[in-house]
Amino acid sequence: HPRLAERLARCGVRYVRVMPSEQDLSSPIGKSWKSAFNAASAAEAEAAMEADGVTWEWLANGDLRTESKTMRALVKNGRSGREVFYNSVIAALQGWSDSRNDPKKAILFGDGSELSAADLAALDDVALMMRDARVGFRWEQGDLLIIDNDAVMHSRETFTPPRRILASLWGPPTDRHAASSP
Repeated sequence: HPRLAERLARCGVRYVRVMPSEQDLSSPIGKSWKSAFNAASAAEAEAAMEADGVTWEWLANGDLRTESKTMRALVKNGRSGREVFYNSVIAALQGWSDSRNDPKKAILFGDGSELSAADLAALDDVALMMRDARVGFRWEQGDLLIIDNDAVMHSRETFTPPRRILASLWGPPTDRHAASSP
């Protein structure tokens, strides 16, 4: 879908999300705004959002609607020089669904315009391609996985609790993925 890829490269992407004030365990994206912004109060959340370039609206029921700053959807891999699909568009489209959030409205182009039905269908095709290209494995105690996030995407399949996650992020901090203009 070259037309969509070109527009994502040119415009970037924004994410829209509505978060409750308390965790919602019934939701796949039930993180509260307090948790998301490590805030005990609305004022602390607002300070964090302002620092991150997030716009927001407090809803009458105490929920918080956020819109991210424009982020790059495609970036160049620092080692290969290849342009890679580096974003949360598919995760938002397939997983950001609960009583507060409609995944089809969770993604905007960086210019603020909504994705068309054709854009959403193209992203469904991308999601299918990603599913078909995935590599899965069965974890065993002691396993270690190292991923170059600039070269490959990562995700997880459904699981049966409990699970324990240990993560270490390596590499220099960079804001190239969250640039204010693509």
